[in-house]
Amino acid sequence: MSGGSSISTCESFRALGARLYSIRKVHTLFAPIRFIWNATRGHRLAPWRSEYLRWRVETYSGQRAETLTARKIFGFMWSSRWELLSFLAWTGRLEKEVHKRG
Repeated sequence: MSGGSSISTCESFRALGARLYSIRKVHTLFAPIRFIWNATRGHRLAPWRSEYLRWRVETYSGQRAETLTARKIFGFMWSSRWELLSFLAWTGRLEKEVHKRG
């Protein structure tokens, strides 16, 4: 395979991603995943180490960020799953509005 064909393949995947991103239902479906992906930047294999995610859990639950472990974060996520899903849906709607105006 030549270098030119891999670039065109990469560009075609980007074009496909851009089309999928613009579809309303798919946009809503992937909004929570996109938020988690961005919130755990640098710690994707161990999201409980993400300072941003720890700060968000501390702000919401009142648990000190320094004392949060993987078990505590997953326990928090499980016990607050419906509120978290509501929050993630809200961030998706907010992002959709931003893209609509921009």
